[in-house]
Amino acid sequence: MRFVFLLLALPLAVWPVRGDAQAIVRAEAEFFVTPGGAAIAVIRPGAELNVGAVRGALTQVTLAGYVHASALGGKRDTFALSIKAPSGAMLRTEAKSDGKAVARLNDGMGLVRESSAGEWTRVRRAGWITTTL
Repeated sequence: MRFVFLLLALPLAVWPVRGDAQAIVRAEAEFFVTPGGAAIAVIRPGAELNVGAVRGALTQVTLAGYVHASALGGKRDTFALSIKAPSGAMLRTEAKSDGKAVARLNDGMGLVRESSAGEWTRVRRAGWITTTL
């Protein structure tokens, strides 16, 4: 079993007001739909995530970044977009092919569209990772 170590960065100007917390993933981690659910992505070390609820050894996080339009398909379940790439697709920090890779998203994973930048689409998805703080 793999555990992810998160470095919490709680800027005082933001955290007390909004309750948001940022974390940096220190080891590769599977990203699950729900606690005990299917893995839908693999998060890479160094990825910065928004942190939410904690349930025992699981922490809810939100992935956000850019995916190339060629890897996107249509609606899946309640999501407007999905990954349509048999070998998965890279989620990147910037709208360019050499942007830092945040995660490998599995084929069929549903996503929320945030914006578009040329051939790139900014997306997000909430899910769960196994953590140790």
